[in-house]
Amino acid sequence: MEAVFNNPSVFVQSWYVVPLKRKLRTGEATSVEMFNRRIAVFRDSNDQLHAIDARCPHLGSDLGLGCVIKDHLRCQFHHWSFAGNGQCVDVPAMNTIPGWARVDSYPIQERYGAVWLFNGPKPLFPIPPPLGGIAEDKLRVSRFPARLFRCHPHVISCNGLDLHHFKTVHQFDFAKPPVVEVLDPYRIRVNLSIRLSGDSLLLKILRCITSQTIESSFTTYGGNMAITEAELGGFRFSTLFTFLPFPDGRSISRTFMFVPRNYKLHSFATDRIALGLAGIIMIMLLREDCKLFNNIQFQPHLVSADSVLATFIRQISALPVFDPTMNLVPPQLETVWMPPLPDIGSLKIFDRGGQ
Repeated sequence: MEAVFNNPSVFVQSWYVVPLKRKLRTGEATSVEMFNRRIAVFRDSNDQLHAIDARCPHLGSDLGLGCVIKDHLRCQFHHWSFAGNGQCVDVPAMNTIPGWARVDSYPIQERYGAVWLFNGPKPLFPIPPPLGGIAEDKLRVSRFPARLFRCHPHVISCNGLDLHHFKTVHQFDFAKPPVVEVLDPYRIRVNLSIRLSGDSLLLKILRCITSQTIESSFTTYGGNMAITEAELGGFRFSTLFTFLPFPDGRSISRTFMFVPRNYKLHSFATDRIALGLAGIIMIMLLREDCKLFNNIQFQPHLVSADSVLATFIRQISALPVFDPTMNLVPPQLETVWMPPLPDIGSLKIFDRGGQ
């Protein structure tokens, strides 16, 4: 059985942010590279998003280059049309549709101003909810620019579970022992009570705006996502980290910051200040981590202090992966209908001189 943790050649069934260059309007289609394959995303006439494998089962044309006709995506090459579930619904040159004329489809949602795709036939868990499940319309959201990392998402996601690095890298002391919970097969949470007793610039800033301790949590989701929640003297915020793996072992991050929406006068300005403050805190906190992970060559030589990391690695190793080609049996030519060959004697053969 192929290893899953930190393996760039397999892709866990989880939610991933789709790397769209712009927002798709009604009736538009595009295609993106994800999971070492091409995926077509289109928005139908009802403004609903769909995601299907982009390679047309006919001759392999990129369906993302096609056009949307009402609720279907029509291939640019021979005008085969596909529904949002991947089923071919029309072949202009034929009265019947071949049974093999379908592609895989993917669950897709719009949340927090981004498009999310689940790498599998159906979602195994929801997109992470920020701030204890506060409704999205009651939150202010800020999105950080995408960032490239030279390591796998699994390696980055387990950083918040590395309890020892909070002391060595961030100079944090724990007011009480951290509590680790395995919530389900897809999530691990650690609850932290952090004493702000160090002399780093970040800790000095935090002591100016809050008490001597911070209550926070860090929760992993599916191996490629993690969410932090923290409260600083009544000021609550959370950060959602997401990562899309590349087949070469690198990954791209897309990060979302949340604060509760303020409904008082001048609320927008107040919320922007709160988001800015939360962003500064997270940037300062993660500055050293980002430097480390852009130069790491991960080796899982764990010791007893790494017991939470070991739990995470075991959980990731048990997660299901998805690749639509893994169960694909190459068709045998003798079982696929082929048009009859013309009579060779009826073909006019031209010699080199064109005679």
